[in-house]
Amino acid sequence: AIIVLVVTIDRSRLFCSSISLEETFNNPTLFCSLSGAVFHYIFVNMVAWWFFHLSLFLYQMMFPFHAKRAKHTGKINYSFAVLVLLGIVIPLPAVIISLSIE
Repeated sequence: AIIVLVVTIDRSRLFCSSISLEETFNNPTLFCSLSGAVFHYIFVNMVAWWFFHLSLFLYQMMFPFHAKRAKHTGKINYSFAVLVLLGIVIPLPAVIISLSIE
């Protein structure tokens, strides 16, 4: 949806590079900024979800009886829901900071 929006708004400047790298850094296009933000978000999101997946796996290995009881009572579903929400929200400050730095 973001790519379609950028193409309809600014079709003439639909590129991310120029002849010189300095000119690209000084005058980035809207497409370049948005594609960079999407790339940062996805990268940080994947790292966060990998870390959360690893932490749940290690929790289940270190405390098997407690994890089994939590799984039967349904409390582990709350943990999964919280970790999914954190995986969506945590990358946002990183993207905002990377877009605000000049």
